[in-house]
Amino acid sequence: MFYVYSETDKLAGFDLEKGCSMMIQVHRPPLRLPDYYPKLVSCQTRLFMLCVSWCDYDGLLNRREKAVRKMWELDLKSHAWSEVSRHLDAPMDWNASFFADQNKIYGVEMFRIFGQVLDFVTACNVSDSEIKWSTISRKHAAHEADASSCITKLMLVMNL
Repeated sequence: MFYVYSETDKLAGFDLEKGCSMMIQVHRPPLRLPDYYPKLVSCQTRLFMLCVSWCDYDGLLNRREKAVRKMWELDLKSHAWSEVSRHLDAPMDWNASFFADQNKIYGVEMFRIFGQVLDFVTACNVSDSEIKWSTISRKHAAHEADASSCITKLMLVMNL
């Protein structure tokens, strides 16, 4: 199944074997900040979405109104999203990239701040009982990159 999530919070699925597409009616899409586009990731036959929203505690907005990147999982039977994790870093990259390999989801953020290009890679294991993000690299490999390349980034895992 191939999934597409639009900036208008619509989810569509395309069955590659049957060659047909369908709109998937989801119950209450996750609240998100419109300037940060959501990212879909499929991992271990599960569908996740990462989006940025205001940090809340027990349903109440924090008085500081801190933005946080949340990871949601779609229940494929009830079509309801549930929050499963919060990313450990502040969402500084408006165009962060996420991808999955085996039972892990990886994220790369690269952005320019105060004249410096910063980058880091994070990962989480979706098969753990509690899904937590951890930083796996802060080596600042982007220092050699052109600062304008922070917007476009691609990544992959090659299992050797």
